[in-house]
Amino acid sequence: MNQFILASHSDLAHGMKKAIKMLTGIDEGIISFGLQDGENVNEILESAKEIIANASEGDVFTIVTDIPGGSVNNALMELINEENVYLLSGMNIPLMLNLVLKPEINPAEIQDCVEIAQKTITYFDKSILEEENEEEDFFD
Repeated sequence: MNQFILASHSDLAHGMKKAIKMLTGIDEGIISFGLQDGENVNEILESAKEIIANASEGDVFTIVTDIPGGSVNNALMELINEENVYLLSGMNIPLMLNLVLKPEINPAEIQDCVEIAQKTITYFDKSILEEENEEEDFFD
């Protein structure tokens, strides 16, 4: 079964879990951790280790963190030595939606999800409104 461990600074991971449940109805197999002020990131690492150690045969863990090179991501990096554990960073809703809706998680599927999520990052400025107005004028 696909299992997801979301880990972030503050409450981002918890909010992401709630957003995924709202959008997909999927709650099972998603665990979230948020590093709070004064907490030690090793607490998240130890909790993740315990979850992975108690996994059922065939479970695949996808760990998603908020900041590449951040303390949470760096602490969880050692888990990629475990079999069936993948680590991604740059948590966002399009990435998570694509991951949780995949029937199977493997490196090729992960790369596909990353590429899709990257394409959703968009800058909108007022020129987009001008383009929309020009398109409307075209059909008038």
